[in-house]
Amino acid sequence: MTGGGTDDIKALREFVEQYIANHAKEHELLGMALVLAREVSEKDLMRTSTALEKRLEGMNEFRAQLTDAQATYATRGDMKALGDKYDAKIDGINRLVYMAVGVVLFIGMFSGLIIYFIRKG
Repeated sequence: MTGGGTDDIKALREFVEQYIANHAKEHELLGMALVLAREVSEKDLMRTSTALEKRLEGMNEFRAQLTDAQATYATRGDMKALGDKYDAKIDGINRLVYMAVGVVLFIGMFSGLIIYFIRKG
């Protein structure tokens, strides 16, 4: 049994060594694949980072243009003040028109009375 046991252990040891040798090559290939995948990922990350930085620069330029353009716009308060000013002018013109209409009506009625009395008289 001792002789057979030694042969079994020796056979087992050879099997394990062969298994490790076969899988060591697999592990080495997997390790190389992982290194390659990591390098590709890092390159992609750098490209993406560069593209993102360019996009952010473009957005900042656009924001600056909007800020510059917004500085030329009238504020709500300015527009309200201008609207109130025009409303006051319109109200003044309306009063003048109403007074002119009243004067014309008065003159028309007065001249009509004068003509009536002149014909009657």
